[in-house]
Amino acid sequence: MMNKLLIYDVAISGHHSEYINYLVDYIKANGENGIKYIFVVHTDFEKHFPDIFEKGINIDFLEWQPIKREELESIENKNSISSSLTSMELLGIYTNRLKIGEVIVLDFHNIKYGSLFKKVNYEITTILFLQFYRLNKNSLKEKIEYYKRYLLTKWAISNKSIKRVFVLNDQTTVDFMNREFKTDVFKVLADPIPVLKPEPNFKIYEYYQIQPARKIFLHIGALGARKGTDEVIEAAFKLSSDHQKKVAILLVGKAPAQDELVYNNRIREVQEKTNVQIFWDNQFVPTPMMKSLFDQCFSVLLPYKNAEFSSGILGHAAAAKKPVIATNAGLIKELVSDYNLGLLLERPNAYFLAEKIEELLNSNHSFEEVNSFVKEHTPKKFAETLLLG
Repeated sequence: MMNKLLIYDVAISGHHSEYINYLVDYIKANGENGIKYIFVVHTDFEKHFPDIFEKGINIDFLEWQPIKREELESIENKNSISSSLTSMELLGIYTNRLKIGEVIVLDFHNIKYGSLFKKVNYEITTILFLQFYRLNKNSLKEKIEYYKRYLLTKWAISNKSIKRVFVLNDQTTVDFMNREFKTDVFKVLADPIPVLKPEPNFKIYEYYQIQPARKIFLHIGALGARKGTDEVIEAAFKLSSDHQKKVAILLVGKAPAQDELVYNNRIREVQEKTNVQIFWDNQFVPTPMMKSLFDQCFSVLLPYKNAEFSSGILGHAAAAKKPVIATNAGLIKELVSDYNLGLLLERPNAYFLAEKIEELLNSNHSFEEVNSFVKEHTPKKFAETLLLG
């Protein structure tokens, strides 16, 4: 009789489908291993991700279990506490019906409150995306958030059914929490860097009409104050006149609606008062085009204000072998330093950002360590670690 492993993730946006795809690919490549894999997914998973669904259908020992519409609504139409409790109840229904002894919950947030109140008869492996260790504690509000997450994590792992809690990329946090809570359930998990194909025949200089002699500094993703977008624009004014002629700043991504007018006005000022070429492509670009942007730029700008956690943008830059200019704090600082992924800002402001842009223009960055970073963060390694522990 085959063992059964249930993988639970009923969200449908962002990395959720990517992670499921990595697991399906790994399962397909590595064969049965005496395990039947059952994926409990969003009601409309097949409609939104037909390629992933079809791939799974063709694996004899993999089964899709899309949740019912009313089950989805019972999770989505509630606050986070009620939603988490409902998710645990839903897990109980599926584990009992399918006789499951082991579950992987791809996002701890889905069960964090449910795990406090419900004892279960199956083992849980999960991923903790938002941990407390690297949060600031400067203000009363920050201290409240820090200790709220601290206590919630401490109480949750007192549930003996939780066997493994993975934290992305952050060995320091894993070591701290195991030591702090006198446990060994926390493990590090390499945040996977997707293997992407660039858009055929895309040429960044032609597409944005950038002068060929300029170096392109890319600021991409969800833009806004927390991502340092204000500082990226302001850095143009801080560059020396000689360096201004050598630089193009390319912003790609959406910003909060209330910031759009401010950014557009300030970008217009840069265009009128400096020799920097600056452009804002105000959209979420298709994945192949995004890959081309990373491949063809000179550097990637990450002057993030919330550098406590890892960034997918950092992985994309490393895969394209492009140096970053990043905030000198948090987990991003450690990753950039450990793997020589670029330069670190003394402080995340426009003056120091301009200083590092000039430094990078005048240096030859070595990428000896970046290859090891990419090799350690493959989708295969992610899936292998998660499935095999």
